[in-house]
Amino acid sequence: MSAMSNELLASRIEAAALAVPGMASILRRGAAVRSVIDSGTRLLGIGDGPASAVRVEQRDAEVEVECTVGVVRSRGAAETVRDLHREIADVVLQLTGLPAEIRITVGHVDEVAPLDSMA
Repeated sequence: MSAMSNELLASRIEAAALAVPGMASILRRGAAVRSVIDSGTRLLGIGDGPASAVRVEQRDAEVEVECTVGVVRSRGAAETVRDLHREIADVVLQLTGLPAEIRITVGHVDEVAPLDSMA
């Protein structure tokens, strides 16, 4: 297994996930509380920025991944989540050599794609 940190793996997963067609965003759970914690850690000098919205936990035989996402209505949530699941599994396998146990929650459905993904 790779010695990649959970934070780095989460950021790689997040970047790959946002490139999946139909993805609008990755939502942060407990955003208000987490924002306060992130600000406090930065003020104390123990954090560079906000933590990834993707939760990752590496175990001996697998990697657990959990995220809440926003999807675009026009593509369909089921198709987007299937593609997202496949992309996360591929990234985890490539970077760690382990299979992934993946939990995806659709927390928001947008009417249209974000402007930056329409270019």
